[in-house]
Amino acid sequence: MTFTKTKMMTMLSMLVLFFSFCVLFSSSANGQGPQTAYQVLQDYNLPTGLLPQTVIGHSLNRTDGQFLVNINGGCHIYAAGFQVKYDPTMTAVISKDRLSYIHGVKVKLLFWTRIMSVARFDDEIELRGRFWARWYKVNDFISSAECNKLIRGKLD
Repeated sequence: MTFTKTKMMTMLSMLVLFFSFCVLFSSSANGQGPQTAYQVLQDYNLPTGLLPQTVIGHSLNRTDGQFLVNINGGCHIYAAGFQVKYDPTMTAVISKDRLSYIHGVKVKLLFWTRIMSVARFDDEIELRGRFWARWYKVNDFISSAECNKLIRGKLD
C-alpha cells in the first residue's frame, strides 16, 4: 500500500484531531472543566457566600481581573440583618482578597445604596459603600443564600 502526500496529511490531521478530543474530554472527566463563579471566588480567597445560589454563568479575564456574573433574573436575599439586591448582571474587578468596582449589588440601609467593594482581612469581610462600611465574619458568608421574592418591599 503506497501513501501519497495527501493521504499522509489526512491521516496526520485525523490523528491530531483524535488526540485533541482525548485531551478535551479527559480534562472535563477529571473535573478540570470550566470553573464556576464560586470556584473563582475561592481561587481569590473570597467566600462563596458573596454570591447567591442562582448564578447561571460568569466570565473572568485573568489578565485585568474583570469578573462578570449572571444571576438568574436578579435576586433579593436577607443577609447579616440587611436586605441585599443583586441585579441580573453583576460586574467587579477581582483580585486576591478583594472585589472592587462592584456594579449590580445594593444593600438597604436607610435607603438602597450600592456595595462598591468587598475585602477580606484574615477572618473578617468588609463591605464598603460610598459613605459607609460594615464588618462581618467570613463564616457569615460560607454558603450562598437562597433568593427570595420581595412582596411590597418585604421579603417572603
